[in-house]
Amino acid sequence: MNNIKYLLTLLLLVSFSSFAQESDEPVPTNLDKLLELVKEGKDQEQSENDQREEEFKTQGIDSKKF
Repeated sequence: MNNIKYLLTLLLLVSFSSFAQESDEPVPTNLDKLLELVKEGKDQEQSENDQREEEFKTQGIDSKKF
């Protein structure tokens, strides 16, 4: 029974690592490209945060409840 648990755990970990290796993003070849990718990611995260804030404000949730 323990062997089955170890085998299932191993298979689960291997499957996660195979998903983690799949990436559509380009690999930066120098520091300038890396900086550009970081800036793009920051801009995207900021726009997502702004959108969440707007949704929160439009829902009319009373912040005092939190």
